[in-house]
Amino acid sequence: MKEKVLKILKIAPLVIMAVLAVVFLINRDKITVDEIINFTPENKVLAILVLFALFALKSVSVFMPNPLIMMAAGIMFDTVPAIIISSVGYAICVTIPYLIGRFSGADTAEKLREKHKILNNLDDVQKSNVFWMNAATRQLVFFPCDVISLYMGAMKTKYLPYMLGSVVGYVPNIAIYCILGNEIKTPGSPQFFISVGVSVVLTTASVIMYAVKLKKKRLAEKEAANDGGNENNTNV
Repeated sequence: MKEKVLKILKIAPLVIMAVLAVVFLINRDKITVDEIINFTPENKVLAILVLFALFALKSVSVFMPNPLIMMAAGIMFDTVPAIIISSVGYAICVTIPYLIGRFSGADTAEKLREKHKILNNLDDVQKSNVFWMNAATRQLVFFPCDVISLYMGAMKTKYLPYMLGSVVGYVPNIAIYCILGNEIKTPGSPQFFISVGVSVVLTTASVIMYAVKLKKKRLAEKEAANDGGNENNTNV
């Protein structure tokens, strides 16, 4: 009985995520920057709390876009406070699915690998520098954000380097969205173009780093296979 209850508890968060994902997918046209601003109270403290709640909701809904919340923060606050608030919100956003994955266990990791083959390239994540690995993957658009978080939790990756790496890796994007929101009030600022440039450089560097790491991994696997073949031939 205990095992059955535990199994249900492990599956429940994933089911809730799936249901919320469908709800937000159906209503995605209604989720806009204006709607977020209209929903947010004028009191600054309450506004920050509502934004944090939206980031938490986004983390379990998949289809609610982070950029909309960050742009709304850029409109409601000055650029620097907006970036800080959005960075804390993003930390919340990557923490909740991480905890769900960690609670759900190794079975979730296996199912995610089956569904998202690209995750097989992160199998050695715990042997790597967790901080830089997560910083790099947050810049790679072909790695789904929420899926990575679930997977890292299920793999029982160390939380602090995972979370800090995730936030640091995404900060350039956060800056762009917050500045873009702020630009509605003060168009023409060079800060936006600087942020875009930094983001492009970081994304390019992350792609190169990922490609080099993947190539090294494949070469190592090939050498190991060749060594195994040679050993078999020697034994024969």
